[in-house]
Amino acid sequence: MKSPTYSPYTNATSLRHNPEGSPPTNGSTVAICLVGGRTIVRLAIQKLLESPDISVTWAFDDNQAFARAAEAGQTDGLDLIVLIPSGEGFSSFNRLGNLLTSNQAAPPVIVLGEQLSRGQIYGALRMGAKAYVSLDSQPEELRQAIHLAAKGKMHLSRDAVEMMLNDISNANQPAQTASHLANAKLSARENEIVQLLCDGLSSKQIAARLHLAPKTVENHRYNIYRKCHVESIAGLIRFAVQHGMATL
Repeated sequence: MKSPTYSPYTNATSLRHNPEGSPPTNGSTVAICLVGGRTIVRLAIQKLLESPDISVTWAFDDNQAFARAAEAGQTDGLDLIVLIPSGEGFSSFNRLGNLLTSNQAAPPVIVLGEQLSRGQIYGALRMGAKAYVSLDSQPEELRQAIHLAAKGKMHLSRDAVEMMLNDISNANQPAQTASHLANAKLSARENEIVQLLCDGLSSKQIAARLHLAPKTVENHRYNIYRKCHVESIAGLIRFAVQHGMATL
């Protein structure tokens, strides 16, 4: 494998293999870029995927690096984006989703999750991702997801499908739903914040959107978690979807 060269963009690595630096022109080759994740992880995935039908042309440390390259037209010709969220979670989904929404010709996205979680699955679907694959999946499943997403088709790993089906099944239990909602008793403002949290906004972003002090949003968030008997954003999303407080 040819050693990667560094682009003029901070935190961006060019993985192009031809001297001109243009994406592959073979119509059967899917040109992808990797966004996020640890450097060693990105390089390992690049080496794993490189084949006659898949070419990893760019890799970026984060969304900002990708945005700079995209604005400069350096990512033209890409067929697919593989997002590897690590630590950023919903804010990562939200930033990339906003960036792609502003570009009607933006390529489809696959989320390659470090661990299977409701938060990542729902966040990926909310941002319009075509596929969600866990890093625990077999390499062939990732390749299959890439080819399906490049054709505009969706793919979810089996574990992700089972988790969502369980949530849907639990949501159809009227007695449980009524009991939980009665105990929650969220205010109108709290319900509004739940929806924004499920949309992937951070407390700071919610404060700006609703013209509130960040501390006020944090207080609302604490009360929401307490009333819904959850301890994380992933738990809140599951609760909200199950009880009709938010939709995918």
